[in-house]
Amino acid sequence: MLIPLSLAIQGSLLSGFVFSQTGEKPESDRPPKVLAKTEERLQAIYEEGAFRARSFQANWHQDGSSYLILETVEGKNARAIVSYDAASGKSRELISASQLVPPGVTEPLDIQNYLFTPDGSRILLQAGSGEDGNGSEGYWMLERKSGALQKVRAGRNNSISPDGQRILFSDQGNLHVYDLSEDRTLTLTKDAVAGSVSNGRAVWSPDGNRIAYVQTDESDVKYRSVLVPGDPTYPEVRKDRYARVGGTIPALRIGVVDAEGKETRWLSIPVPAEGYYLEQVSWAGNSDELLVEKLSRFRDKREFLIADVHNGAIKSIYRESDPAWVIASQYKNAGLEWIRDHNAFLVMSEKDGWRHAYYLLPRWRGAGSAYSG
Repeated sequence: MLIPLSLAIQGSLLSGFVFSQTGEKPESDRPPKVLAKTEERLQAIYEEGAFRARSFQANWHQDGSSYLILETVEGKNARAIVSYDAASGKSRELISASQLVPPGVTEPLDIQNYLFTPDGSRILLQAGSGEDGNGSEGYWMLERKSGALQKVRAGRNNSISPDGQRILFSDQGNLHVYDLSEDRTLTLTKDAVAGSVSNGRAVWSPDGNRIAYVQTDESDVKYRSVLVPGDPTYPEVRKDRYARVGGTIPALRIGVVDAEGKETRWLSIPVPAEGYYLEQVSWAGNSDELLVEKLSRFRDKREFLIADVHNGAIKSIYRESDPAWVIASQYKNAGLEWIRDHNAFLVMSEKDGWRHAYYLLPRWRGAGSAYSG
């Protein structure tokens, strides 16, 4: 039965009148009933993290016998670097909090991250500001034998040269090298453009004389608007570069620059009109050749290249294709892994439908031919 609109309006007005007379709230305005222990369970999930998987962040020691963890010192607002033996599980303080007190400061550094030099004699420490705001944030180098702490210049994506004397880092899209012995900073690249061009993924050559890096140019990639989480009353929007499917992707090229900051030499890797992706970029066990993993724009082709940094010659040592998708992991268990003093390598592939590790001999150094998968 249809109810006339006039009666419906009168009914709604009458319900309001009844509420005003009785003082009772309608069901929709009453606070929801919380089931027993629901609030306690929600707090455990979202505030206490009671059901989160237990995890920790560790780094392997150079000899592989133990792993290192940053641990809070009991009874103190400080952290130490603790070593755990992989076989027995026994622990010991490798670097104590007392070793992390800079000159003229009473509190130890608030360590956020650390990196050992190749010989393990020094440690690059990244420190936060700490609760006391003692101004000791930034980067420090700890000499393990003498215990000396030296303030150094470093930044994001830092790495230490093979001789342990220089720190490579990026800042605002450009690459820099800080020399510990001379307390000076060299700028290797100067062509970064905020929001468009950046230089990164830099790696030292084994002899420490060269640095290979990837330049990313997003100038032709369109912007898209992204809502910034915050006060819903005054929402903010930022614009980020975003390559949609079928759209223009960032232009990539690989450069090799002298560690003293001389002119960059760019590798002559063929660039198709649609562009390409780069995965692994590393030195091929020597300071004369670079290993480059190249993926097609549509991810149906995968190829490993060897580039001579002196004459620019490019050789293909492995390639595979799939009409649908070439699957390759990223970072861990991915790319190409050299073995036998860089006279052979392992590569992960799913070219037969299952993930396998393939053992291959790089024949380009002998017969000059490449392997085709």
